[in-house]
Amino acid sequence: MRRLSSSSGLTIPEIVVVITVLGILMGILFTSLYDLYASNSNALKTVVTTGDMRTALRTIESELNTATSFHDTNTIADPTGSNNNPSSPTQWAWTGIEGDGTANRVIIASKYATTVLPSTDTSGNRTLVYQTDCETPILNNVVYFVKDETLYRRTLANGIARCAGYSMAQKTSCAANVSSGSCQGIDAKLLENVSDFSVDYYLNPHHSTPITDQYDPDNNTVPSTAQTISVTITAGVGNTEQTGSIRITRLNGAT
Repeated sequence: MRRLSSSSGLTIPEIVVVITVLGILMGILFTSLYDLYASNSNALKTVVTTGDMRTALRTIESELNTATSFHDTNTIADPTGSNNNPSSPTQWAWTGIEGDGTANRVIIASKYATTVLPSTDTSGNRTLVYQTDCETPILNNVVYFVKDETLYRRTLANGIARCAGYSMAQKTSCAANVSSGSCQGIDAKLLENVSDFSVDYYLNPHHSTPITDQYDPDNNTVPSTAQTISVTITAGVGNTEQTGSIRITRLNGAT
């Protein structure tokens, strides 16, 4: 009588081959999934960076469109200065913060001081704050600068005596880690991971070429003669880095 032979299953070499093939396939699958995740993650970060940059540029534009003049240094005393030192403050300079290289410039501008809106007023309209003669508008300083790869706006409120009945909305600000009795607020944080903050000065809105030697320290009248500036920002991390720019023309008001 003939005996049927039974199957003995996979041999050890066959099992090793199967495991090896499965390992290769799993490696390819996980690599593809990781690449897809990384690509989507980078795309999302790029979108966020682009959105944040546009918001920062729009903020600067809306504020400097109503500036009366640009300056080479602050015309109102800063209680902590560009070095954030209340004991020995350093003046701001349009060329940039000392020791920070030329990649990050500083914008210094004057803006009209405005009143605080009453809680019952929902119109959003503010009025100018005047000096004691009740005719001369008061001007504050705003300073845009980069510190530790973050773009900030500092407000320097004018402490000059005001016309009776006027309350100024703007308050002097300082860095968050600085304690000074002269500061009533914290510098506004506009954008993080900033690697470049460039500013070009133009004599008027129609010029396409910046003022000659605009950052020559001996040519400190450049900002005050400029009616228009171009602001370029580069921000982001690694391959999510983005660059944006905007051109801004100030008011032709008092200087």
